[in-house]
Amino acid sequence: MAIYVFSTVDTPRLRYALQLIFSDVLGIGVNLTDNWEVFEQWEGPKLEYGHSRIGNELFIKAHKILEETEIKPQPISVEKWNELHIFFQTSSEHSAFPFDPFSASFYLASRYEEYLPFEEDAHGRFEAKQSIAFREGFLQEPLINQFAKLIKQLIEERFPDYSFPEKHYQFTPTIDVDNAFAYKHKEWWRILLSLAKKLTKFQIGQFFRQTQVLLGLTQDPYNSFEKLARIHQETGTKPIYFFLLGDLATYDRGLPFSSKALKKIILNAEQEGHVGIHPSYASNSSEEILKLEIQRLSDITQKPINKSRQHYLKLKFPETYQRLIRQGIKEDYTMGYASQIGFRASICSPFHFYDLENEQMTDLKLYPFFAMDTGLKSYSMVAPEEVMEHLTPIVEKIRDVNGLAMVLSHNDSIHGKEEWSGWENVYENVVKSFKA
Repeated sequence: MAIYVFSTVDTPRLRYALQLIFSDVLGIGVNLTDNWEVFEQWEGPKLEYGHSRIGNELFIKAHKILEETEIKPQPISVEKWNELHIFFQTSSEHSAFPFDPFSASFYLASRYEEYLPFEEDAHGRFEAKQSIAFREGFLQEPLINQFAKLIKQLIEERFPDYSFPEKHYQFTPTIDVDNAFAYKHKEWWRILLSLAKKLTKFQIGQFFRQTQVLLGLTQDPYNSFEKLARIHQETGTKPIYFFLLGDLATYDRGLPFSSKALKKIILNAEQEGHVGIHPSYASNSSEEILKLEIQRLSDITQKPINKSRQHYLKLKFPETYQRLIRQGIKEDYTMGYASQIGFRASICSPFHFYDLENEQMTDLKLYPFFAMDTGLKSYSMVAPEEVMEHLTPIVEKIRDVNGLAMVLSHNDSIHGKEEWSGWENVYENVVKSFKA
């Protein structure tokens, strides 16, 4: 049974916020009406939303942002209420909450702040430290899910005969394959250039390691796919692999897309779980390149490609998602930060992308991750033996709201050699500890 919401205002923003809380997070339908007679006659769960209360039903006082159509800096003051971070406070003796959870959720999930002017990092990205969640100390809180849980409890108290659908905690491991092999299966000139570079820099140890791999005397350190498959099989987890198939460039250093070895890995990964495209760094400046890379993966799998995650997590609102939608992508997994663990959109459930530029909800579904191996190691300087200590408290919060725990790893971080020394068991420990 759906919930009915009465409001004298009907905007795309309000409809999105209701869909976000009730459908995306709580898993129920929602009907918005401005007909008080219809609302009063509804015998199921219902609530009134607006600037002033009309009847005696559950009431949440509205903030004005869901009625606006412009994008502008918002006056936000974050405070704690019942151990929860809240903003867009409202004042009404009749309102169930002293703030508007729908407006706050809309602001966070739409990534409103990323449409406003900000200082880009070296890769043109919005940095975690500029976000309201980081500044106000709730980056590691799935705040939208916590808001939804409050609303659910409120409705259950008022309508004890109503039962919400049962939701369960989920865990999904994801692997970005920027480069399937460190040394093998590359063009001859790249191999010679790499060996020569090591000699000229007197990197004798690395020179001999590469030579041993090329002669078949030892395994390529990036070729961790059999180990990954074993871990996933033993834990009963279904991974998602994202493959980079861009042409060679400064930030795109993968194998040629025509490599037989790479094709074999892709097809094996598809049998093991799911595969998606890892749009190259270069694709951010050319939709034709994006289209070509998606087609390359489709040609290999002989299936349409509907999943993606941006290389370097390059994400610009709303252009990146608009391009992905035009190219047939239905699910994107970029929603997270490179430099910090936590929730970029303050949510741990899949949710729909709202295009603020065009003021409309889209069919593109966004799947947030909360931690990345390179982020833990390179940005946060977390030692391998400390990883579980940092991640477990966050996963407990995800479990508490029956959300989705998603981690981002790379095939080249599994081997535990050279710069990844000591990390050889981290991925396996994470998957075994956090599996559903």
